Amino acid sequence: MLTDLQRRAMFAKQVYTRKKKRPIRRNHGKRAITGSHGFKVHKYTSIYVGKATTRKAGVPLILHNKVIKMWNTEPDIVKLKKHIKIISVRYLTSGNIAGLWDDKTHKFTLNVRDGTTVANVEEVVFHEVIGHAYWQWSQQWRRNDLIAFNRLAIRVTPVNDYVLEYENGGKGGNRNDEIGSRSNDRGHDTMTRYANEQHSAITELMKHGSSYHKLIGDPKDIQALKRLWSKLHY
Repeated sequence: MLTDLQRRAMFAKQVYTRKKKRPIRRNHGKRAITGSHGFKVHKYTSIYVGKATTRKAGVPLILHNKVIKMWNTEPDIVKLKKHIKIISVRYLTSGNIAGLWDDKTHKFTLNVRDGTTVANVEEVVFHEVIGHAYWQWSQQWRRNDLIAFNRLAIRVTPVNDYVLEYENGGKGGNRNDEIGSRSNDRGHDTMTRYANEQHSAITELMKHGSSYHKLIGDPKDIQALKRLWSKLHY
């Protein structure tokens, strides 16, 4: 028979066992995860998608799904999962900016309005994400290949009439104006707005098959830029 002391010891052990908490498991991995929003992103990425309410319209489901599909399947975007910090897909009733990449906050914005099509969404993602965001990411992870692309991009005429606006004063200064400070270890005299826009222009040709703007560059130069683009996007 058990003594009172033995019974008390067994009871205390049972109570401790029942109250013992299971270890909390946290995901400390770096693998991208898919949230309820449908985007496969790094766990610290902020996402906003404009939903319809009783007071206003929202991003149409067909366009929302198109962005998600591109985000989750485009190889170049998959490489940028940790580089892109914020994704914003907004429904607007005014304005003329279709989308943009903010290289300071690492934020991609897609502005959807009445009349926006799947083709429009593709154009914005190709130009802003695989174009501008990838170009910035490459300053660290594809540096030598990016410098090689930039050197030729700066030397040749604009690929299309949109890039022409950045060549001589225009929207972003001339073709030799650098982005950011040279004191940054990523700084290089080829990291210019003009080269950046040339990269996005070639991206459109490589991903869409044709330009969304009027081609004005020398065909031989464009082919040479395409070859360097392919080396950059391995």
